Amino acid sequence: MFRLLGLLPPYAFSFNVLLTLCQGEYSAVEAGLETLSDANLVTAGREPNRFHVHDLMRAFARERLLEEESEEEVRDLTRLLIAFYLVFSREADKVLFDSSQASLFTSPIQATDWLEAEHAALVHIIGLAYNEKLYAHALGCAWNIERFLERRLHGSSWKRISNLSLKAARDYGERKSLLHALISAVRCAIKFPSSDLSIIALLDEARDLASELGSLSHKAQVTYELGRAAARSGARNRSDAEQLFRNAAEMARKSKSHHVEGNALSELGDILARNGALEEAEEVFRRARFLYHARRDRHCTGNAWKDIGRIRQKVGDFAGAAHFYRLALQCYQYVHDVHCAGMSLLDLAEAYGGMGDEAKEREVCREAVTFFTSLKDDDCLSEALGHLAQLDVAAGDYNSAIDRHSQVAALLESGSRRRYVRQLKILAETVQLARGEEEAEAYWARAITASQGVPALEQEVQRRGAPAA
Repeated sequence: MFRLLGLLPPYAFSFNVLLTLCQGEYSAVEAGLETLSDANLVTAGREPNRFHVHDLMRAFARERLLEEESEEEVRDLTRLLIAFYLVFSREADKVLFDSSQASLFTSPIQATDWLEAEHAALVHIIGLAYNEKLYAHALGCAWNIERFLERRLHGSSWKRISNLSLKAARDYGERKSLLHALISAVRCAIKFPSSDLSIIALLDEARDLASELGSLSHKAQVTYELGRAAARSGARNRSDAEQLFRNAAEMARKSKSHHVEGNALSELGDILARNGALEEAEEVFRRARFLYHARRDRHCTGNAWKDIGRIRQKVGDFAGAAHFYRLALQCYQYVHDVHCAGMSLLDLAEAYGGMGDEAKEREVCREAVTFFTSLKDDDCLSEALGHLAQLDVAAGDYNSAIDRHSQVAALLESGSRRRYVRQLKILAETVQLARGEEEAEAYWARAITASQGVPALEQEVQRRGAPAA
């Protein structure tokens, strides 16, 4: 069993992967793992039921494996390892995004936890499959986790698998696979910009390939991505993006590509809302929600409910907005998307604020703080704490407001300088309002020091003044 540790990715591993490689009885593998643990050859990982092997120990295990097993046996074990990750990632993707009752995971929460723990190992496995020239396996694993990586904002991992997918698809020589890889790379490059990839070049290649294939559903996908690229290149291209999304939605409708149609409608609704066509935007978002719900995609259904809620909020229907934000929250919680659930809580807090229900506004803000603290998401945590601080100021509880603003400043100190300086300014203004100019002077001094060297920030800090109570 020790030698098999040399095959594993350089991350904490689960009992299941070792059980697969050993191809033995559960009790025998469990006893073997306990023996390795007693000998300090493996140690307990940070997460429950996961184990860690030191890099030097892993290298020694691999050396022993290569010495004592034939090249063919090592290749078979490697393929077995790749197959394990291919099957488990496929089942996790089904449970999360297709609401499938897959047998390997009992709930979306379990699937999410597995993907969160294993996504770095999966990137390693995709590279291993590519090196073994198992291109179909490499592409399968990549496509099984790309939706998870996109929605959980694992940009670095997604960029790596996008590059590997393009290489694998080109070497594989199958045109539909290449088109899928191109579209995935475009989506990744739009969401996480990279100097390594040209979105225009990728889109041109994808458009030519879609034309060669002659498939309306493929043309819809490419048109949708063209619209996204146009929408993100500036307000001047917004009308072009609007037409591209309308075209993509129509092509997707005719080809019964319901998810692409829903995505195109969602983007179209966003443009319409920005242009002030709120009634049409809401209708479009509702159509998108229906399509996502029909496909049992809880995450995208949640996005659609959230979009509808924001339209209701813009027209002053705060009670209606709160209703739709709660529906979005339920969807995100179902698929264990803690980040989006936390953002929905902040949306809900704003809706309660519009309704004048300060108690509920404060309650959901506190819940959001708990969510973002568990995620260690400092940016969103600072937003939730800032919202609570505003409520404290409105209630006249200046000491609590100062404490929360100080927490936010500490969270932002190592991030964006502009945000940090502005937070220090807010903190100084709050102290000045509560305790007077003399005590606020030290806080202003911090803000002035942090702004030095950036004229725009220096001028902003010089414009002192206490906020209205």
